[in-house]
Amino acid sequence: MPNNICAGIVLYNPNINGLRLNIEAIKNQVETVFLQDNGSLNVIDIENLIKDFPSVVLLKNPENKGIAWAMNSLCEKADLNGYQWMLTLDQDSVCPEKMVENYKKYLSDADMLCPKIIDRNYGVIDGSEKTTESVEKCITSGCLLKLSS
Repeated sequence: MPNNICAGIVLYNPNINGLRLNIEAIKNQVETVFLQDNGSLNVIDIENLIKDFPSVVLLKNPENKGIAWAMNSLCEKADLNGYQWMLTLDQDSVCPEKMVENYKKYLSDADMLCPKIIDRNYGVIDGSEKTTESVEKCITSGCLLKLSS
C-alpha cells in the first residue's frame, strides 16, 4: 500500500452505486479515502455505504459551500493526518487499477500529476500520445496533489 498517499472525494447528492464503484476502485490504492460531503440530502445512504469500508472517513458539512471549500477541507484533513499527497476525485470518477502505482514513478519530479482523460463515450480527450508531459491545465478528478514539501 502506498505511503503518505490518500484520496479525497467531494460529495453532493451522489449516486450511491456509482460512489461504491469509485470507492472500490481506489480503496486498495491509497491508505485512506476521505469523503467531504457538501450538504447531501442522501447523507444517511452515504453513512450506510461506508460501513463496508473501514479505510473511508466521512467529513460532513450541513450545507453546500462549493467545491473549492470542500477541496480545501479535504487537503487540510489529509495534511493534519500526516499525508504528503492527495488524489482528488469526483464522486463519479472510477480510477483504473494501478493508477496510484503508476503515479508513484513520478513523485520525485512533480508537485502535481494529472491523468490523461479518457471519456468512456469519446475516448482520449487531449489527443496526446506522450506518456508524460508538462501541461498548463489540469482537471481536478484524478489529480495527485503534493500537500507538503
